[in-house]
Amino acid sequence: MHSSLFCFSFHAFDTEALLPQVSRALETRTELVSREKVPGLWKVTDRLNDRPAPAESSPMRGRVLGIVFLVLGLLLFLPSAMQPKELLGPLVGGAVAILWGLWRIRVSMGSRGSSFSSAAKKLLAGKESITPEQQMRVEFSETGMTLSAAGSNPIEVPYSRISCAIETSDLFLLVFDNQATLLQKQDLTGGKVEEFRQFLAEKVSKYRDIS
Repeated sequence: MHSSLFCFSFHAFDTEALLPQVSRALETRTELVSREKVPGLWKVTDRLNDRPAPAESSPMRGRVLGIVFLVLGLLLFLPSAMQPKELLGPLVGGAVAILWGLWRIRVSMGSRGSSFSSAAKKLLAGKESITPEQQMRVEFSETGMTLSAAGSNPIEVPYSRISCAIETSDLFLLVFDNQATLLQKQDLTGGKVEEFRQFLAEKVSKYRDIS
């Protein structure tokens, strides 16, 4: 049994108030995945984003970036689809670029607020009625994270399996094995938020603070 350094005891979530933060965290996680899959496209995007532009031109710039991603994604995806086994990397990269391009186009047309809200709602579903009897806890030791709840066996997750950690004003989003865990800062019962933030940033390679 590893000694716990930080502990979160779950309490009810204010899902309506937290929805925008969770949506932004999921958006950031999608960007991290996209940057890993198609780094070349992101180099071009970052160069374009670094150029000064008036605020009124930003929707058009987003649309242009979306079209660039979409076209380059198709150029990667279509040839790779003919030989998926031999060209799996370009196939996946192209698919990600296409999805990201479509999303950027959608955002530029004024739908940003709802882009990730559906996934955020699913992640928050049921969390507004957590009872003390459920005894849901997440503990962090030097070796990993342990999730436990009344009536079930604890789940141990080493830090190597946590693909990313994203901090918002009131939450931490941790993603592992295609699953996600939300931790409210107010639920931290062992240690301080500042200390946990530093600890998590050292343990998880992809850590982002968007608070």
